[in-house]
Amino acid sequence: HDHDHDHGEFDPHIWQNPENVIIMTKNIEEGFTLASPEDAAYFSNNFNQYKQELEAVNQYAKAKLNLNTEPHLMVLHHSFGYLAAHYDLHFVAVSNINPLAEPSAKKMAELYQLVKEENIRAIFSENIAPSRFITTLAKDLKLDNGGILYSDALTKTAPANTYLGMFKYNIDQIAKVLENASKE
Repeated sequence: HDHDHDHGEFDPHIWQNPENVIIMTKNIEEGFTLASPEDAAYFSNNFNQYKQELEAVNQYAKAKLNLNTEPHLMVLHHSFGYLAAHYDLHFVAVSNINPLAEPSAKKMAELYQLVKEENIRAIFSENIAPSRFITTLAKDLKLDNGGILYSDALTKTAPANTYLGMFKYNIDQIAKVLENASKE
């Protein structure tokens, strides 16, 4: 979808929860079966295999993120709400920042206040926005730079060339930051 608009408080990124992906994949399987009933067994087998992989990545995420830690994580737009709700994470989205421009002194003061109030420990960039901006924010706000998370688009190369690869990579990046925060 178009990345030049603000989703507001609504998060359309339902694929950030693998249980939602299972539902979507089941709907696709049912649609294919309606369109080509003679291939129903093929579609069913593919769905069941992928469902097992999705359930495995979901269990992997639950194990990696079970750290009993409370720090909040900052992202630039509301793209991880489903992930946060499913795994009991805390993301703070800063949606009124242009990642292509340096924030004003007033905006930096507001962000610094937000970091203090929300116990934000790390900031992530996304593959759809420049990371130089996040590097600057992390340094100026004294936050861990969590690196890149994939929110909207897969890539041509690993780790985010498949949904499962993208999701596992995101979980590993988040877990690394949470592990560091729990050691402090």
